[in-house]
Amino acid sequence: MAARLSVAQIVPSATARACILALLCALGVGIAGWLGTHYIPRLPNHQGEFLVDVVDPVRVPMHSPPQRVTLVVVDGLREDAARTMATVARLAEFGQCRTTDAGPYTVSRPVYSLLSTGLEVDRSGARNNEETSPLRAESVWDVAAEAGLEVAVVSHLPWWCQLFPAAFAQSIEVPEHESVFSAAAQVRADLMVIHPIDVDSAGHAAGAASREYRAAVERVDAQALAWLDTVDLQREVVVLTADHGHVDAGGHGGHQPEVRRVLACFAGPSIAARTDAAAIDSRIIGPAIAVASGLRFPKNMRALDDDLDSLWTIFSGLDARYVEDRQRSIDDFRRRNAEALANWLGEGTAVSWDALAEEARQARRGRIVVLMVLLAALVAVGLRISGRGMLDAARSLLWVAGVCVATAVVWVVLRGSFDYTSMNERLPFLRASVPTCIGVALVAAWLHARVFRDPARWATDQAMVTLVAVGLAGAHVLAFGWPLAFPVPHRTVLFFPFLAATFGVVHGGLGIIAALRWARWTQVSRAVALR
Repeated sequence: MAARLSVAQIVPSATARACILALLCALGVGIAGWLGTHYIPRLPNHQGEFLVDVVDPVRVPMHSPPQRVTLVVVDGLREDAARTMATVARLAEFGQCRTTDAGPYTVSRPVYSLLSTGLEVDRSGARNNEETSPLRAESVWDVAAEAGLEVAVVSHLPWWCQLFPAAFAQSIEVPEHESVFSAAAQVRADLMVIHPIDVDSAGHAAGAASREYRAAVERVDAQALAWLDTVDLQREVVVLTADHGHVDAGGHGGHQPEVRRVLACFAGPSIAARTDAAAIDSRIIGPAIAVASGLRFPKNMRALDDDLDSLWTIFSGLDARYVEDRQRSIDDFRRRNAEALANWLGEGTAVSWDALAEEARQARRGRIVVLMVLLAALVAVGLRISGRGMLDAARSLLWVAGVCVATAVVWVVLRGSFDYTSMNERLPFLRASVPTCIGVALVAAWLHARVFRDPARWATDQAMVTLVAVGLAGAHVLAFGWPLAFPVPHRTVLFFPFLAATFGVVHGGLGIIAALRWARWTQVSRAVALR
């Protein structure tokens, strides 16, 4: 039987082995840092995926369309906070307010696209706040501009105009310390978006349970109510909603009910007055604006596995022939989407967007299994050439796994979840993730020293932790694509690369220290032996 080859046989010098480990850990730091800084740009694909173009014109014009339709998006407004607003009470008096689900990906720019296009972020490709390129998916604002209507946006941010640059004839960016509602009162347009971010800023800075958040809600409420006093709800339609809420501690992006659930209020002519309305999907808000304006639907809106039938619980008193034409258009959207899905899925598969997503997930699972086997094999090779026996290798693996699990557990305990919501913003994330990873790493190093009392083993095990972190981060790219492919993965998997990057950098840095300490310990031991 061939003798087992070990690192000591390949590189006899312990100092040289320590230097090699230090270089490998430095490489791990570089790769982990690069993957982490490039993860946000990897998320979006504004060209979209599996888009189905259905241009279905309005055959029966709307009788007496409203003078203007305005969408008010109060950024970061929780449902419970919205229900305290006098503005909401006024809109409910003239129409209805419904609980809506913003979806599992509660990030601002992606939800702006969802509200505007009627399409979920999995297929629209809008998946971060940083990507400024136009969205390929058509919005209701694009439809209005194509129909010759004047469309305006008044916001504290330029993001709406970046998403849909051809749509807005007027784009007014207001300094954050000024009221968007005061600026909007001077705008004349057929369709308008009003977008204040005061509430969201307070949520990030102090949390939704804070006095600052409540004060921001009250301030926006007063401004909105003053603007609403200038609106004739007998002739104009107003829709008020939010892109997401906030957790008590501040933050959004995840699945928490207080983040996903927001309020949507509809008021004006043709809006049904009701107080018993069931919850709706936020994806129908864009189509609802199209119906209220007498416009065709955005050509890429979600159809099939949809909530479009709820549109007719929003409206009342519309001309029956117009409603029939719009329903016929919805049926056509569903038929055309079913045809596209049948082509993508092939025969013998139930036709639905859920089925297409599940097919993609199954393919991913296969890739993930292969990648995990390869990573496990790489770890096994590393342990084998380190010259350790089975029991010794198992103890090292247990330590590596313990470090990884402990870091995740401590993160959840400190931040409340393992998803985007736990990040809040980039700087708070770094302030939380770096100390978390360093703290767990130092405790793990102390335990390692107490149990094993071997500098060489600590250096090797630190390199192994770095390998696992970098390997998993790299596997994420190979499994889920660059850019991120349809469908968007589970919230924990989506968040993982952020913490993995910090984890890899911290443990790679500690691995360098451990390797250099091993080299120094070797030199001191040799000097003592020669005396």
